[in-house]
Amino acid sequence: MYHLDYETTSGVDTKRGAWRYASDPDARILMFAIAKEDKDPLLWVHPDYRIEDDPQYDLALDLYWAMLQSDEVIWAHNVEFERAMTHYRAELDLGVALPGCMVSRWRCTKALCLRANIEPSLEKAAVRLNLVDKKDSAGKRLINLFSVKRTPPSEKPEKWKQFCDYCLQDVRTEQALHKKLKFFEPEGVELQTVLLDGAMNQRGIPVDVGVLRSAQAVVDEVTGEATMKFRSLTGLNPTQTVRITEQLGLPNMQASTLKGITDHPQQEAINLLQTINFAAVKKIAAMLNCTCPDGVVRGGHQYYGASNTGRWSGRLIQPQNFRKPSIPPHSLEPAYQAIKGGANAEELGLIYGEPLEVIASVVRLFIRQEGHTMLDADYAGIEARVVNWLAGQQDALERFRDGADQYVLMAEKIGHGASRQLGKAAVLGCGFGMGAPKFLATVATWGMDISEELSQAAVTAYRTLHDKVVEFWKDCDSAAKRALRIKGKWHNAGKVAFGCRVEAGMEILFCRLPSGRMLSYPEPKLGEGKFGTEITYFGKMQGKANFSRVKLYGGKLAENLTQAVAADIMAHGLINAQEQGFDVFMLVHDQAVAIKKEGQTPEQFAQALTQLPEWAEGLPLTAEANEVISYNKD
Repeated sequence: MYHLDYETTSGVDTKRGAWRYASDPDARILMFAIAKEDKDPLLWVHPDYRIEDDPQYDLALDLYWAMLQSDEVIWAHNVEFERAMTHYRAELDLGVALPGCMVSRWRCTKALCLRANIEPSLEKAAVRLNLVDKKDSAGKRLINLFSVKRTPPSEKPEKWKQFCDYCLQDVRTEQALHKKLKFFEPEGVELQTVLLDGAMNQRGIPVDVGVLRSAQAVVDEVTGEATMKFRSLTGLNPTQTVRITEQLGLPNMQASTLKGITDHPQQEAINLLQTINFAAVKKIAAMLNCTCPDGVVRGGHQYYGASNTGRWSGRLIQPQNFRKPSIPPHSLEPAYQAIKGGANAEELGLIYGEPLEVIASVVRLFIRQEGHTMLDADYAGIEARVVNWLAGQQDALERFRDGADQYVLMAEKIGHGASRQLGKAAVLGCGFGMGAPKFLATVATWGMDISEELSQAAVTAYRTLHDKVVEFWKDCDSAAKRALRIKGKWHNAGKVAFGCRVEAGMEILFCRLPSGRMLSYPEPKLGEGKFGTEITYFGKMQGKANFSRVKLYGGKLAENLTQAVAADIMAHGLINAQEQGFDVFMLVHDQAVAIKKEGQTPEQFAQALTQLPEWAEGLPLTAEANEVISYNKD
């Protein structure tokens, strides 16, 4: 194997993504450090940036050439960056062509951190694992000096020498990290999933750049006018947050705060702030900023982005959190075509409504490829099916097989005139131990206003209809606790099992899934909590930046396991679809999208995605697929 690390510069910021950064005409490989196996790394510096010659530069380039010519794997931390720079810049900056440098050869030490459920940054992972070779903490300052500010090395020769040492040290740390986390190296189907992720990221998400620019012109027109009016009313710029909050008497400038203000002495100024800071249309600028020269956003998926489950997460433009349309479905495509035709804010407003609302509503439709249609497939209630399958809730599985409307059935069970929408909320939301107060708060975020009585009725109805699921929560909690008390053996909870042992120098609570993949909960502890004995582990709490102790209980375990099994099912389906020739470029939650090739049909796409692995026998799985001209979400 080889280990590789680049230090680079570019005309754009890394926040635009590795592929956009690397594809910029001003991008350069300043230097690289390379090592084979566990040997000490060698350094190469671009001739334009050398202060002095060094014999190791030629040796490093020879080793780089040997790496590209071989079929051995190449390790890097956050490998998308090295792949992108190699793809766009290796031949231009190093004079080395790219024979055999394929997606299948790249591996990522960051992915090992995610699989181990520890901090994904190289610096923090090295500290967490107590590696002898730690990342140089001066790196950010040096990168800012030479990569961002582009300071000539001759002006800061001592700092440049530190920068070279920093690059070498990154590879040493990466080597040590890989060795420490060897247990978490993907194999078999999981390796296929890693390679699928690489293929999707390199294939990229196609966007209509011309229409995006037209949309951004409308956004600029509306926000520009609002900014001028705000200045005239307040004498302040919208960016002067502290002065605005003081002058208008606001607790903060958050969108939810501004939206809740309806009777303010300066209500017009408040309304203008909402227009100026309308977050949903910021996706337009993000798409434009991240798009490569060929009209494709690359690097939009993060393998194992949800480290508790192994599910993909979004990066860059993140279609996962696109706003739900506020204009009627039949108006979406006409509104898109109006923007394409150059309609200004006034014209959009006359026909379709408030211009920014219109643009936010059609944001999904910008994902399309001129001259092609797409195959769009949505797994039907996959998590609801999986949790019942894991729990052995056979009556619910039979209803899924028979095509019964589970949401209507649940609404009938809830009573009190409950709607199908509430039944759907209960089926999809109550499978992981959610109580009535939490359910009440959750459905409120979905736009449903119900009473406490109805919330309790929904939770009770779910638990009555899914008694095996309730038992599954308890079984998971009990098995996990047994695993911490009786270590070194597996403790079953239906189709899954828990065990605790030391890996990578850490005690880890593992959960073995039906697929054989294991979830990791590092540094677990048993202690006394509000509801008796509870498990905690050292991990990342949702919505928090830093790692800390996180509670783990039956319902949360059931949720993690359900989402993890769903991830395994979808990964198997995507791999199968790719093997059958479908060019899947995007997975948004439970929705897969591919560019349609001649002869391919939606039915074939759905069939490929729902082919079950052997271990998932008995799981009723379906997907609805359609041929569409752009991405959308029903």
